[in-house]
Amino acid sequence: MVHRTFHTLQFENKLHRSVSTLSSQSTWSQNAITIFGSQAGTSGSSLSLLNNPIGMYYDGPNNMLIVSDFGNHRILQFSINYPPSVATVIAGGNDYGCKMNQFTVTIGVAFDSSRQLYVADSDCNRTIKFPANSNSTTSGTCVGSVSQPQNLCINPSTGDIYVASYDDNAVYKFIGGSETAVVAAGGNGDGNALNQFAGPNGVYYDYLYTNALYVTDTRNHRVMKFPPDSTSATYGIVVAGNNGSETVTSNATQPKNKLCEYLKRRKVMWIIVIIIVIVLIITIPIVIIKTKKANSEKTSTKEEGTIKITEEMEVTTVFFSTHFCNPESTITSTSATTLPTTSTSTTSAVWVKIAPDSVIGDQNCASGGYVPSATLSDCESGCLSVSGCTAVDWNVNGAGCSYRQCTTYPPNYSGRSDWEIWAIETETSTTTTTTISIPGSVLIGFIGIIVREEVPADMTFS
Repeated sequence: MVHRTFHTLQFENKLHRSVSTLSSQSTWSQNAITIFGSQAGTSGSSLSLLNNPIGMYYDGPNNMLIVSDFGNHRILQFSINYPPSVATVIAGGNDYGCKMNQFTVTIGVAFDSSRQLYVADSDCNRTIKFPANSNSTTSGTCVGSVSQPQNLCINPSTGDIYVASYDDNAVYKFIGGSETAVVAAGGNGDGNALNQFAGPNGVYYDYLYTNALYVTDTRNHRVMKFPPDSTSATYGIVVAGNNGSETVTSNATQPKNKLCEYLKRRKVMWIIVIIIVIVLIITIPIVIIKTKKANSEKTSTKEEGTIKITEEMEVTTVFFSTHFCNPESTITSTSATTLPTTSTSTTSAVWVKIAPDSVIGDQNCASGGYVPSATLSDCESGCLSVSGCTAVDWNVNGAGCSYRQCTTYPPNYSGRSDWEIWAIETETSTTTTTTISIPGSVLIGFIGIIVREEVPADMTFS
């Protein structure tokens, strides 16, 4: 298994580093160098390897990188002056958990002007702060509770901390780094309006140039910009990506025929098919005898307006949706109607234990929440109540349950005693209906009756 994110790459600009503005002729090296981690993409827990790193922060004055090493539940610091180097643990590294010297899912990391470390710990729903020069034995303090925090950033000019909340679809601001949090953007439910988000992840406050807040809105596929001192009532603007609007078809392209429009909106043709099948199953012997007798005498043709229908025809849902929407049609076909065979699939979920003494360590598995204590049954039922949850990490002693939203199966995992991984498998059963063949003239009669009952009184036909 290759972990493509287990090493950090650096691309060197061919221009001199003192140049701050790049011209249109600027070029970049096509080849990267690994500045930390495995060249071959191998994961590990030593101080020279990474295991599913997620968040990163650049400490410019010291030319250091701060990385949230998610798979090892720790925050690493290493120099990029002389890569590759050996890292230093500046927080965590004490197994998975919600103690003040532990982490679950570390995402956002940043330093403030005093080199205090801030970490967004997603499954513990908290933002935690560590003093300068902290290490693996240092316990942090909770800045505030945020539901599923993602990335964070700090405005060094004010000390305000911005944290994106995936579950709340909001960006919170801890004013001056205090425990007082206010909504700086979003917080108006899941949606694509300009004051809403759908799973915000990245957040950055540009204090140097635009003095504005930028947010990556994951499921709306866009980047939003908000003015300074924005609130939940503030509407942002889209600066990149999809604006979330739906494609609307012009009225000029809508069907002109009122019957066709009615059938499409009310889905009457499906109701018609169901009722016809039920009636024919009950009355088919009598209907067949009468129809054969009528067909042996003569075939009559009725013409009304511009629609011509012969009694001997093949009538299906295709006839209903095509010929009634086209008044110019003339319809002739054989005397039998065949209803197509259809299949119905039923899918059920089954829980399967993936691995004992392990927890999920897969970048394709987003966190869906954490419960401090739960039985296996409670853990599984809780997962089913969370949108997109497909797997859980469960402590066999009932000490915790972590919900996972995985897009791969089975998920990748790493060893951890007293924990088990359970995931959902699906079982599908298919039921196929039988084809029924009936005379076309009979089906036309039933369709005529049902249409007269279903179509509104003010409906007119051309």
